[in-house]
Amino acid sequence: MGFHNKGFQILWANDFNKDACDTYDKWANYDKDGNRKQESDCTIIECGDISKLDLSKVLPGIEVDVVLGGFPCQGFSLAGPRQVDDSRNVLYRHFVEMVKLKHPKVIVAENVIGIKTLGSGAVFNKIIEDFSELGYTMSAPTVNAKNFRVPQDRMRVIFIGIKNEICHGGAYIFPSGDTKVITLKEALSSLEEVDMDDVCQASFSSRYMSRNRKRDYNDVSFTIPAMAKQMPLSPDSDGMEFKDVDKFEFIGNNRRLSYKEAAAIQTFPPDMEFCGDLDSKYKQIGNAVPVKLAEAIAAEVYKILTVEDLRPLLNMENPEAEIKVDRRITNTVITGKAFEYASLVELYRELKNNGWESEQLEIVKDKNYNNIERAYQMVEEPEDESDDEDKMEMIHLETSLNKYNRAARAAARYLCKAEPILRSHSPVYGILRVMPDRAGIKGDVRDIDFAIYRDKLHMEQISDIGISCKNNHEAVKRPRITEDPDFAKEWTNGLFHCSQEFLDNMREILSKIDAYAQKYEKWSCVEDKMAKWMYFMLLS
Repeated sequence: MGFHNKGFQILWANDFNKDACDTYDKWANYDKDGNRKQESDCTIIECGDISKLDLSKVLPGIEVDVVLGGFPCQGFSLAGPRQVDDSRNVLYRHFVEMVKLKHPKVIVAENVIGIKTLGSGAVFNKIIEDFSELGYTMSAPTVNAKNFRVPQDRMRVIFIGIKNEICHGGAYIFPSGDTKVITLKEALSSLEEVDMDDVCQASFSSRYMSRNRKRDYNDVSFTIPAMAKQMPLSPDSDGMEFKDVDKFEFIGNNRRLSYKEAAAIQTFPPDMEFCGDLDSKYKQIGNAVPVKLAEAIAAEVYKILTVEDLRPLLNMENPEAEIKVDRRITNTVITGKAFEYASLVELYRELKNNGWESEQLEIVKDKNYNNIERAYQMVEEPEDESDDEDKMEMIHLETSLNKYNRAARAAARYLCKAEPILRSHSPVYGILRVMPDRAGIKGDVRDIDFAIYRDKLHMEQISDIGISCKNNHEAVKRPRITEDPDFAKEWTNGLFHCSQEFLDNMREILSKIDAYAQKYEKWSCVEDKMAKWMYFMLLS
């Protein structure tokens, strides 16, 4: 639909889900009055298992500009089984075979972010290798759909391959998108009043209740999943309240998003008709690429096919970088804040294990807390809760392997051993608070503050523990507080300055770090770490 909207004609399509094929057929091949379009304007739709089709008989003798699609990714997903040898992980080979037969100028594929880390990257590297051997230079940016006019946090990998004779070995630079987002209010404002027959009424599982599921109207949605019972709450629900680690409770009245609301969030047109029962409608919507994201991809492909000089759109010097590139804009912020949330809840959990009662502990749920909770929800790994085929539909939940809790739990246990007041048997009361980002600019490195009081009204403070959460010491990057090497001026509002010798040496060191960052991802990969400079920096 996204490519159609940008002027492409879709000649042939395949899916093995009959309802999905019927939905597509109704949209692509019939006018609004129900009459079938002329055959020259129709899409040939073959419903069936791609592995059982003779691809050599698809559009014989017809040249195509683009082969696009989303090869099955259940085995790639971080939410589902992640075995490297999962039989579904080789279904992309049929995509490769179609490319080999048709020799399109451009190939486009979409997948979940888990594909990049499955088998320590072995599957992803194999996919890139197979397409490259067919004569294509590949890009594989990670993007968030919300940066492309989709009212939803939805991170995906977009594969774009261009024939070498067109791009001459340069990889396409996919745009970062727009930081201005479309809100749920804008997305849902034109819909009619919700019919409860369009809303999943299944019971709420313990996994569903393990985290907050509601976003407000002035925000974007959580990822729209393919399982009806995992659908987020509507923004007009009363919401959920944190009760304990991995445990929330409903407040007031709540309902899931209707399938029509989910379709609007996936940026389908409001008059779109979906075939099948309610679960099937949710499934088709959740499995889809958001239309507006597809339009953005189509617009880029149109440029590739039409501009006279592609070079300004390509990375000619370092094409491999476009395979690893992350266009989510906020990736480093997301991972850092996710670890902060894990650290906060694991400290809360450990305190409860050490005898603290719920009435002795308070978590300040302000915007700083909401930010780190949201980041955690974008990277946490949910559990499978069913043994049937439905669990495979969790593949489109926004997840990546979450190692934060294990590290945070170990840190919380150490902290409780190291700080006697945390094991005190006398009645004390604590407030856990997330520190604002701007505090770090002034040298306050605390991410979480734990203030401890003698009284329940928090009048007499007896201790204050600051926690700095660092989840990626391996990353080659400069510290945030060295953006201006004259930190003394920054921290004292100009009253004091660092010496010129210090500033000169620091600028040289930071310049070297920036050069390292362009070439290496981890410090362990840096061959010449300029130890004497690092030593000077430590002494300084």
